[in-house]
Amino acid sequence: MVRLLFITLLFFANSHAKEQYNSETGTQVNKVGFYFYDDPDTNTTKKIRVTPTQKMQADLTQELIKQMKRNNELQEKILKKLEYAFPRTIPEYTTNKKTGEKCRTNSSADCFVMPVTKEAQNNVPVMAEMLRNPTEKNIQKYIEWQSVYFNRNFKIGQGFSLVSKQYEREVNKMDGMSFTQMPTHSSKQNDIAFIKKSAIVKKLGKKLGLMLFVGKTRGIEREFVGNEYLQIMNTQLGKMKNLTYVYASNKDKEFVEAKIKKFASQSEKQKYSKTKVAINAQLFKKFKISATPQVVLLYKQDNGNLVWQKIGHSIAPQAILRNIYRFLQFNDVVKPGTINEKDNWEMTNSLLYNRDFTKKELESIDINESKMKINSDQIIKGN
Repeated sequence: MVRLLFITLLFFANSHAKEQYNSETGTQVNKVGFYFYDDPDTNTTKKIRVTPTQKMQADLTQELIKQMKRNNELQEKILKKLEYAFPRTIPEYTTNKKTGEKCRTNSSADCFVMPVTKEAQNNVPVMAEMLRNPTEKNIQKYIEWQSVYFNRNFKIGQGFSLVSKQYEREVNKMDGMSFTQMPTHSSKQNDIAFIKKSAIVKKLGKKLGLMLFVGKTRGIEREFVGNEYLQIMNTQLGKMKNLTYVYASNKDKEFVEAKIKKFASQSEKQKYSKTKVAINAQLFKKFKISATPQVVLLYKQDNGNLVWQKIGHSIAPQAILRNIYRFLQFNDVVKPGTINEKDNWEMTNSLLYNRDFTKKELESIDINESKMKINSDQIIKGN
């Protein structure tokens, strides 16, 4: 009786085995055998019907997983770039050499750690290592690298010189004599640029004006022998119709003119006598002249407004012309490359600073104030 009962239970267990779900195939599998010891019968595998909603949810889950993986990879790349762009070249904290306690790096002399720039950290590790650990070996490695670096820069500089000599104006659009040299006239290079700048002053004509503030700071001007005030008369600047000497008082005027009378040449005195002179302390306040000599440039725009600009304390003609040119170039009235040696050769026939210029010479200078942008506090409206 007991044996019959055991056989019945065994048969019942095999015939009513629990179904398991195969997640890989999406099907239910009937396991057979007592406690599922036997391998499943493939003939008993059956598919389960999946609704469209369930399939959509499963596909969406898989896509979200893929997107999260891509985001993680992208974040890792961003992190690497940030670490490269903003590396921590020194530790945030170090040990105080006196107390042995933790302290913020470089917060005191006792918490010193040699600073290393990110350029050295990222681009010149041999420099960074030498700075952190200046041993004889590390210094030797750095000097070896430095020699290669300097030699490369020397080669670049030599190349600049050779290419500029070879192609001149074709490649060089900069002002000045640039990289080329006149073998027998190098001392005249500044003179040629001076003449070209004088031609610019001549072409601008009535659009330019100069006010020379002199005589107030006698402690400085006491060293002048007198002809410094009139050097400008021997240049194109001395021919400007809008040239004015400005004094704060009659006493200042007498101080300067006494020097002029004693030291200036007769021709310079005659030119000075024909030049405008103003005694006006208010102009000193208006243009904030605290020390003399001081030069103020006036530029008349096409709309009639006067633009003023302090251009320095030197009343030497070379300095005044240089600063006038800087003003014009900075404000786009003249274009870069105007003072270029290739365009100046025709003016070398005469190095006289006060000579007249031909129509052709003046036409070679391009003047354009269309791009001029001036601060409102530099503008004097009206005449």
